Amino acid sequence: MITVNRPDDIVMDSVGSAFDSVTLKLTDDGELLVKGPNVMKGYWRDESATAMAIRDGWLHTGDLATIDDRGIVRITGRKKDLIVTSGGDNIAPSKIEGLLTLEKEVDQAVLIGDGKPWLAAILVPSPDLLSAVDNEMQLRSTLNAVLKRVNESLNPAERVRKFILRNEPFTIENGFVTPTQKIKRGQVIEALSDQIESIY
Repeated sequence: MITVNRPDDIVMDSVGSAFDSVTLKLTDDGELLVKGPNVMKGYWRDESATAMAIRDGWLHTGDLATIDDRGIVRITGRKKDLIVTSGGDNIAPSKIEGLLTLEKEVDQAVLIGDGKPWLAAILVPSPDLLSAVDNEMQLRSTLNAVLKRVNESLNPAERVRKFILRNEPFTIENGFVTPTQKIKRGQVIEALSDQIESIY
């Protein structure tokens, strides 16, 4: 255990702050590192995995995070999911995907842009939106308005410039969602590679 929300100081969008014996820091790309007596000595009989996970006494968690002035930690994504644009910007997709799916018009969102000059998204509209519009032009116009709203809260490198419309949801049944309801980003990008290339 690394952090906890104390009963008298619960911050709802966070994992709380570190225990007194635990030291935290962030790498330049935002990965959360941990040092303390609670950190393992290594993986059983696996020196290479240990060397990858623990460097200079710091456990590399693989989580992307922020730490505020009070020491409150917020997890923003996983390092393995990090999108690196051709301009060198490191983007945690889960933050932006979360903002998009908070909009009532969007059911699912997958951010794309690894190795590309700017970000785009694959958007699955909500059933309510699909039933409310008469044609694809209205659908696209509505989703463009959603992007504009979300982009206002993002810095320039994080803004989504274009989107691919997908009417069929990603599900376990069609192979794009794990049993724990996580979208398989790699499989989605591979399946829609032609459409992705066309928007760039």
